[in-house]
Amino acid sequence: MTVPTSSLIAMGAAAAFCALLPIGILIWWRRTERTRLLPALWGALAFLLFARGLEMGLHYLCILSDNAVSRAILSSPWLYMLYGALTAGIFEECGRFCMYKTVMRRYDGRAAAVTAGIGHGGIEAMTVSAASMALYLVFALCWNAGDTDALLKLAGSAETVQTVAASLGKYTVGYCLLACLERVSAMLLHISLSVFVFAAARSRAKRGYLAFAIGLHAIFDMPAALSSSAMSSSFSRSSCGLPSVRSMRCAAPANAILRNVTHKGGKNMEPIKLGRYRHFKGNEYEVVGLAKHSETLEDMVVYRALYGEFGLWVRPAAMWNETVERDGKTYRRFTYLGE
Repeated sequence: MTVPTSSLIAMGAAAAFCALLPIGILIWWRRTERTRLLPALWGALAFLLFARGLEMGLHYLCILSDNAVSRAILSSPWLYMLYGALTAGIFEECGRFCMYKTVMRRYDGRAAAVTAGIGHGGIEAMTVSAASMALYLVFALCWNAGDTDALLKLAGSAETVQTVAASLGKYTVGYCLLACLERVSAMLLHISLSVFVFAAARSRAKRGYLAFAIGLHAIFDMPAALSSSAMSSSFSRSSCGLPSVRSMRCAAPANAILRNVTHKGGKNMEPIKLGRYRHFKGNEYEVVGLAKHSETLEDMVVYRALYGEFGLWVRPAAMWNETVERDGKTYRRFTYLGE
């Protein structure tokens, strides 16, 4: 399959639109209201600190780490949806509130709140929507050129290359247009929520506006979280984590490109070392090398049994570090013993 030229142009145009949209809005707002631009910077920094910083820390514990909480969340699409939507709402809106109570405590009036909202939504549009669309465009160009080495560098594994390539067909002109419209709606939402949270920060009587903003933000993100939960079995965990469910909606394919090599079950793939391993059933094996499948480019592990006839075996690397459940307990499929 070759990605049509029209789709490539549409992806490039969508990336440019998402990057330039907040700049255009900010210029128009500045000329209309004669307002200062510094609140836009504070809004952008609040997003980076709370959504890309603190929220990411929670995602590392609840999604990226292998524990009972992460397994429960990833095993239930509805629980995954609630987790993703609520964390996005709580961290981003509380981030706005903290910004208004600290660095913007001396600002007053709707204009400053709107400007901060433009900055908040704008940095998200640039770092999530525009960046992911541009990355996906690069992937599509490499796919059309048949540049296998570049594809593997982008995706990290042959499995992810195949997963992302399978979704190339949906990036039509219409789809890219919808992505642009979604970003417009997200910008408007950010501006509106910024005004509500500003009011909550300035008046104790309006503290309820903060809860309203969190709820509205979560509701807006629920469809994205639910759809991204369906991808969690196909896309590995991202090195960028779970930045927000809105970013998953706009950047799920690009997040797949950015992901480290992991297996389908969603557990982080640790580097596979040469040496002795114990299988969860008790037998021991020795990994003698790593290889790639000649047809699919899938990563493979070459290993030898250390019992019986000492047979030589090959297993997909995606299965090597996964966990299995037996008799109600969870075990690593292979545990490293040493060289």
